[in-house]
Amino acid sequence: MPRIPVETAESLIGEAFAAAGCSIAEGTRIAVSLVSANLAGHDSHGIVRVPRYLDMLRDGRVVADREVEVVSDTGAMAVLDGRLGFGQTIGPQAVRCGIGKARAGGVGVVALRNTGHLGRIGEWAAMAADEGLVSVHFRECARQHPGRALRRARAAFLDSALLRRRAARGARAAGARLRHLRGRGRQGAGRGQGRQAGA
Repeated sequence: MPRIPVETAESLIGEAFAAAGCSIAEGTRIAVSLVSANLAGHDSHGIVRVPRYLDMLRDGRVVADREVEVVSDTGAMAVLDGRLGFGQTIGPQAVRCGIGKARAGGVGVVALRNTGHLGRIGEWAAMAADEGLVSVHFRECARQHPGRALRRARAAFLDSALLRRRAARGARAAGARLRHLRGRGRQGAGRGQGRQAGA
């Protein structure tokens, strides 16, 4: 298998995105992010994404060099619109927003919509960790796959409902079992006492 130095890969990928219409800064940012995913062992989110990203840029499914737009901001919570920007550009902006909120108020909840593929989500968790913060991330591709998103939402709802029913049945079964064991304990104690008295 051929080996390509990290610096060479980042340079070639950055130049490809710059030639396709991104700024040099954005091209470099995308390149570093994708190569870093490979280095972290997440090859599915690494440089294999380059052709798809370039196709998305050409087709207008993502737009170069976007700034995030604040849709609403209520202190600890914000809704942001990525305006179809590359995830490697919009993602850090959203995380920085959350970090700022967490620093100011102890918690930050940020919802992000209309963004390109965000790449390896662990990269954004690492940004928060570098600031001494804990972050939890949830994602869905509702804009790209509305039918799939709906099916996932239904499945998640059904799974949670099923788990609740199983938990309730389990609790009832455990309660019945406990009552049964307690009853046997009392019966056993009585028999024991009777035998001792008879002896």
